[in-house]
Amino acid sequence: MSYVRRSLCVICLLTLIGVSAPVLHGQEMLSTDLVMAADDLAADQLDKVRSYVSRWSQQLLAGKGVAEVSEARKKLQEPLRRPSAGAGFIPAYTQLILVALDGAPRHADALVRLNAMVVVGQLKGPGVVTLAARSVNDKHAGVRYWASKAIANGTGGVAVLIEAPVAKVVTKALVDAITAERDPYVCEQMCVALGGLRSPEARAAMLKVLDTRLQQYMVKGLSTDLRGEVSGLQRAQQGLIIDVLQKRAPLEEVRQFVTVVGKYLQVIAIAAQSDQGIASDVMPICIDLVGQSEQLLSWAVKQFDPNFSGKMPEIHTAIKAGLVPQFVLGVYDWVGSTTAPGLLQTTKINIPLKQLQLPAAKAG
Repeated sequence: MSYVRRSLCVICLLTLIGVSAPVLHGQEMLSTDLVMAADDLAADQLDKVRSYVSRWSQQLLAGKGVAEVSEARKKLQEPLRRPSAGAGFIPAYTQLILVALDGAPRHADALVRLNAMVVVGQLKGPGVVTLAARSVNDKHAGVRYWASKAIANGTGGVAVLIEAPVAKVVTKALVDAITAERDPYVCEQMCVALGGLRSPEARAAMLKVLDTRLQQYMVKGLSTDLRGEVSGLQRAQQGLIIDVLQKRAPLEEVRQFVTVVGKYLQVIAIAAQSDQGIASDVMPICIDLVGQSEQLLSWAVKQFDPNFSGKMPEIHTAIKAGLVPQFVLGVYDWVGSTTAPGLLQTTKINIPLKQLQLPAAKAG
């Protein structure tokens, strides 16, 4: 069994140990009226919620057995899984859980830490992101995976704008974790989490991570680790587009993203025309990355020149059809070469060819 498959099995097994255990104790639930509350909770309502959270969080943190931990996790998740959960209930419940599980990242039992992150992953908001970030460097892969997933979910897709103080702390935690991570599935989830942080600091960090990984691919060749780029870039690009449209991000950030994407396209083009070609398990990932890249490039050109009416190279169609020569030509029609400038030089986006050149690969 390969390391990738083996490591994924470990994550799934560790998760299922706590997820599939039978429920042992009472079936107490918060009332429907309370969970549906649309306005701020009254004092007596808040007391009921506090008591509920206290009971089940204490049982989870006690870590007295698989079944007990699993039951507590399910009880804490249950109110948030109701489609009728109201705007008055959710923030109060979220805050109480964050306070109750604040010590979970330091717990000695990995099963407790993992189940706590699964619960936190049901919540949204900056507090969720901050708590989960404390577990992305956990020694157990399953905990790191669910902590990263909690950060990704906590940002609400890309709807939550993460303010600078929180973004700085969480970005550093994720970059350190990505740098040290050896499990590709965990690393992919970390890249998704980093890409979902809508802040200039997080996007700048994402570009540095991509540059580092690009150098590794140039030395070792493309691999399925590329999933991290696909997932992380998709989230980061979505946030960047929103922030540009809302005037929160300058067009220079777009130019920086396009530069990195242009380098990745060249690495894929080089691999595609090599004697070995692109491995069959890597090709679908490359196709996804090329598709995302083409969308970003096309959108970027229009941002810099809304009146642009020229033809844009269709590299995604070419690589999907296995038309390697057409794909390679299309890539260089975008990024340019020493013999002819590309759209990234001839349009108003105007990225010098020198900035798009690949760094010399260093062995070792």
